[in-house]
Amino acid sequence: MKRTIQPALAACITATGLIACAPDLGNGADDGDMGPSADAGGTEIEHEDDGDGVLLTRVDATSEDGWVYLSLTNGSQLDVGDAASDDRWGLGFRRFHIKLNGGDSGSAGVSALVLEDAAFDDVATAPAEGYVEDQPDGEDDNEDPDYVFADWYGYNIMTHVLTPQPWVYVVRTDDERYYRVQITDYYDDAGSSGYPSFRWSEIDAP
Repeated sequence: MKRTIQPALAACITATGLIACAPDLGNGADDGDMGPSADAGGTEIEHEDDGDGVLLTRVDATSEDGWVYLSLTNGSQLDVGDAASDDRWGLGFRRFHIKLNGGDSGSAGVSALVLEDAAFDDVATAPAEGYVEDQPDGEDDNEDPDYVFADWYGYNIMTHVLTPQPWVYVVRTDDERYYRVQITDYYDDAGSSGYPSFRWSEIDAP
């Protein structure tokens, strides 16, 4: 069943193990340095506290043309007007697309790298090198920018099901903060697509 948090609710709600609340999305709640919090989120973003600073997050990214924007600083959903010039958001979600606020997708200098052979729990310190930003569309069969997260899934042509790769992405912000991110699902409890889920946390700088 799809879990929807109504924007009129002022308090956090706990339901079926998920914790969410609807903050004031106008300013992004990006002040302070408290780190990602399960008490953040928004109308399309839900967090569950997995312990040890790790959040389990689900995004309602079902819109075909609208993006959902996440603050890496504290986990809040952001109301973004001009994504290209707004430096508050870190990750954006639309269906199976995930973009960074850097390079072709934004101006905040957010970059990332993928660790294909690392376990999530083992990534406690960020690598020092290898980070790239989203790039303009290259020579491929689509017209989308070349997102760093473009290959996070495998696609079964027979079942049309997307399955997350077991990879860990390390995301770096312009102010040298680092986050480990691992995509865990693309479907909600009813099997509807467009609900990317991932676990993530801030980690130590190199």
